[in-house]
Amino acid sequence: MTLGFSWRETIGIIFLGHFLISLAITANAIVGAKYHIPYTIQSRTSFGFFASFVAVFIRMLVGFFWYGINTYNGAICVNAVIIAIWPSFKDVPNGLPESANITTQMMTSYVVYFLITLPFHWIHPRYLKWFFDIKTISMLGNYGTMAVNINDFARYARATRMVYAQILAVPLSFMLMSFMGIIIAGAASDLYGTDIWDPLTIMSYWSGSSGARAAAAFVSLSFVLAQLGANISANCISASNDLNAMFPSYVNLRRGSYIIAFVGAWALTPWNILASASALLNFMDGYIIWLAPITGILLSDYYVVHRQTYDVEDMYIPHGKYRYNKWGTNWRAVVAWLIGSVPLIPGFALRVCLGL
Repeated sequence: MTLGFSWRETIGIIFLGHFLISLAITANAIVGAKYHIPYTIQSRTSFGFFASFVAVFIRMLVGFFWYGINTYNGAICVNAVIIAIWPSFKDVPNGLPESANITTQMMTSYVVYFLITLPFHWIHPRYLKWFFDIKTISMLGNYGTMAVNINDFARYARATRMVYAQILAVPLSFMLMSFMGIIIAGAASDLYGTDIWDPLTIMSYWSGSSGARAAAAFVSLSFVLAQLGANISANCISASNDLNAMFPSYVNLRRGSYIIAFVGAWALTPWNILASASALLNFMDGYIIWLAPITGILLSDYYVVHRQTYDVEDMYIPHGKYRYNKWGTNWRAVVAWLIGSVPLIPGFALRVCLGL
């Protein structure tokens, strides 16, 4: 809307974009639902047994970074809950913490949110599917990464037909949420006299009475749950699957989840990333240029090259048919990946350097 589109055009664009990506997600999910294999195993059929580790690492890296960033965003939401309940805890203007400053208040909220997420790493991924649903309707992010590793979830489907619901669930959910967001932002802009698109900023004005603070607390809590669902499903489960595939003798899904949690949320110090590394954030936003070609290769390999037929047993054999050559690499997939990603690097570099 800030680019000049009407609210109707904006909602239409959001619906169309997510409808198109839902087609890719569903088409890839059919593989996982049919053969009950995760992305880490599926990638072997396309890239070769050993070259698949490169494709897995590319997806795992984005999971590490976004886990930390989303954990920090969840901490901001926890901080908003605390401020709404305990006004004296507020020590910054408008009742919201500044990302550039890590105060004792913010670190307390960060620890609280981190501890909230830890128990969920003990739950098996198949029982976290409702968190994925929360992500579908709450996370306003790029779904391109999910098109790559959707089979980390689709593998638990009892029947292949179950994945078709995503074709409409994804675009309709985003369209509904964007419609509500436009109404809320428009009302807040008229009420407070300035354009406000950040819901946490809107809630910073809700401090005039106990009822207003209670509303801010409940709304902030919903954002905490949304961040939790997004982080566990999109980042933690996916990246832990990747770690498990790369180090199967040492890392299971639970151990992988804890590694992701501590490296992503603490070792990478996401508060520093958000405070100063705008180029890194632009890099992570543009990371899709490497993931999208992987999705295309996975789809073409299944539907065109192998004609919707895989040998699951050979996927787990280092010297099976999916080794392709002595290096365990399908050079055709590597070339296709380079053709799909290399031409986009100049524009990507411009975005990172200039912050576009």
